[in-house]
Amino acid sequence: MQPMTSSAAPAGSGICATVASDAVGISERQQRVSDYLQGKKQVHFRVPAKSGEHDGTDLRVDVSKSTWINCDGHENFPDGEIFTSPYATSVAGEIYLDLPVQNGGVDISGNYLAFEGGRITSLSAREGEAQLAESSTGRRTTSAPASGREAAASAWRS
Repeated sequence: MQPMTSSAAPAGSGICATVASDAVGISERQQRVSDYLQGKKQVHFRVPAKSGEHDGTDLRVDVSKSTWINCDGHENFPDGEIFTSPYATSVAGEIYLDLPVQNGGVDISGNYLAFEGGRITSLSAREGEAQLAESSTGRRTTSAPASGREAAASAWRS
């Protein structure tokens, strides 16, 4: 990878020049992590429950046939992630997400999802549970008719 020069950053953009000055180092560190993860059989995400705040996370995914990708600014900038796609039917366990999101104009927070065989078996949310259920299953939780896109998504997920 060719290091980005400060001339590529907008004038007066100190942060771009700072990030660019260590682009090679960041790329190399990310590649070491990517290389370490390549060939692993499973990733286990575990966060203990915190009384009164969340139920914790205990989620396992099979990555034995996955390829880990180092996104280090070759095609996109800013970047800085390493990712893969697990074997979909291997997802098992529970995850709690406390970062609020918005879906269909509805706030959803305090998300809890349980998985077995890659499928959601139960879910809940502190706020926006009906929207979480609808977006997770493709099935409307109200009596309103589904749009063509929603009906297609529902058929695909079934």
